Amino acid sequence: MTNKYNNWRDQASVALLQRLFEERGIEGRILGMLTPREVLEGSGWLTNSKIDLWNRTVGSNGDKWFWPENDCYDAVMLRLPRSKKELEMCSHIALSSLRPGCPLWVYGSNDEGIKSSESVLSPLSKSVSTVSYGSKCRIVQAKASGKLAYKGELSDWKYLTKIRFPGFVRDWVSYPGVFAAGRVDPGTEVLIKSLPSIPENSMVLDFACGTGLVGGVVDLQVKSGCVEFLDVDLIALEAVQQNIPEARVIPSDGFSKLGDKRYDMIVSNPPYHRGKAWSEGFVKGMIAGASAHLNQNGTLIFVVQRRLQIEGLISTYFRKMKVLSDQDSYRVWSAEL
Repeated sequence: MTNKYNNWRDQASVALLQRLFEERGIEGRILGMLTPREVLEGSGWLTNSKIDLWNRTVGSNGDKWFWPENDCYDAVMLRLPRSKKELEMCSHIALSSLRPGCPLWVYGSNDEGIKSSESVLSPLSKSVSTVSYGSKCRIVQAKASGKLAYKGELSDWKYLTKIRFPGFVRDWVSYPGVFAAGRVDPGTEVLIKSLPSIPENSMVLDFACGTGLVGGVVDLQVKSGCVEFLDVDLIALEAVQQNIPEARVIPSDGFSKLGDKRYDMIVSNPPYHRGKAWSEGFVKGMIAGASAHLNQNGTLIFVVQRRLQIEGLISTYFRKMKVLSDQDSYRVWSAEL
């Protein structure tokens, strides 16, 4: 289920960025934010340069996740995030980590909206401009100012949303870039309302958990059991731990870190995108991989968009299947070993 980041947008924009670094003769400490290690290794860049990588997702190489220090980098390269709010957060973090006058370079493809990043960066820097473009990509530059107060800590970006379900009313923590941050998305709502009664002593995994809302609702039913939370996004898991302080979180890209662990139930609202592109790969990988982590008669319950034709795949790995809800554009499936 690991994404090898071998799409043209990553490769073309990093090649453009590498040429700019060579032209400018940048030396010293460099920070790469949301920059895929695989792409840098493929370009040969990491063998010649000292680059600290900050990726909010779990990597396959065991990189230690860290928070960048303030005022210590000579350049930061930021892969354009999907959402405007995440771009704003990452730009503040990047600019706070730079020495005054040093450049932040936000890079990505034209069809991802890289040009619009200028409007996000303009309030944060007196100097914002496109400094390189080509191959349907561009690089937007902003220089750090020693006179502006940047919001460079994760706690600066925490926000609360009032969540209301029967028996479950409380404030819920989220951060920019976490799926459906600040709201209950329709798929999650349909899934939660479709959940069957769960035995109290069950072992349950909230797979691709986001901020942990589905698992949090399940946890109310399995008070003598255990609910665990798995996600590739480390910031999402930080939100889980604030929402459910006793939660056991598992940083993992798919099932890769679970070993031979098994559960009585896996619940999930799986993602459909890696970067810009729509992909069914994660959903299909989840269905194929779940059986190896369920006990006998264990159940996978998940919500997907109705247009996904997955009955055949489910029947390949599971003995029984049924639809728990068929509402609007969403369908909730239950698949039993």
